[in-house]
Amino acid sequence: MARSTTSMCNLALNLIGDKQRITELDDDQSVTANVCRLVFPEIRDQVLAEPSVEWVCARTRKQLTLLSSTPSFGWSYQYTVPAGCLRVVAVVASSGDTRGIPWRRESNRLLLNNNECYILYIQQIADVTQYSPALAKAIYVKMAAELATRVAGNKVKARDLLQVYLEEALPEAVAANQAEVYVEDEHGHTTWVDAG
Repeated sequence: MARSTTSMCNLALNLIGDKQRITELDDDQSVTANVCRLVFPEIRDQVLAEPSVEWVCARTRKQLTLLSSTPSFGWSYQYTVPAGCLRVVAVVASSGDTRGIPWRRESNRLLLNNNECYILYIQQIADVTQYSPALAKAIYVKMAAELATRVAGNKVKARDLLQVYLEEALPEAVAANQAEVYVEDEHGHTTWVDAG
């Protein structure tokens, strides 16, 4: 079965012991489907924005355009953060992923003292077919923790599922993600690196 938002919601419902199945999330008007439609995008974005990892499917890079206005104080230049940016990972040199350029995010602006801005960032990915199986699992397990309270009214189950997310599903997804990253370090050595 192809992964979909509907299938991920059903997997989350299964984890809380809910027997109801959603046929098509966009069409189903049940209370459970309405809660899933409300909760899924929020949980998805929380997991994608997780600060401990740079998800391969969501990590992207972009050169930002310098804004004509300057910050009031403290920084020389400002840039608009791209739409759909969940988290800025780093401002990097134009020639690669070398980090270390100071910056600060304020609202939808990125402030720095460089007149060029190249960023690595985590973008919002709504297409669930882009997720690795481990990332999809982390999302639906965390969603199940939320649904345990909202749908089943079971705070103990919610706590237990959140623990499963933190201790099993998220670490498994992070490990799977790290296996997808191989780079040359700043000294020219090729090594597997921590993607998070």
